[in-house]
Amino acid sequence: MNEKLKLLRDFMLEYNPSVPEEIDTSMQIIADLGFNSLTLIELVNDAEDRFNVVFEDEELAKIQTVGDILGMLEQKGASF
Repeated sequence: MNEKLKLLRDFMLEYNPSVPEEIDTSMQIIADLGFNSLTLIELVNDAEDRFNVVFEDEELAKIQTVGDILGMLEQKGASF
């Protein structure tokens, strides 16, 4: 697992302690990692502060996988 993915996993653990040790970009945040829609919204809102980025509402609706959120963070130049 690369360093950015590990940092994202550690961040996700704060919201859901059952996130597995190894995650990959294809994993569904709700179906595979056990988040619910409210927790996902909280995660993304707090990610804006943690990683110094801003997500547009249209982008939030597109986040379904670990890869989606990681890609958006990278695209926005997140401070990992």
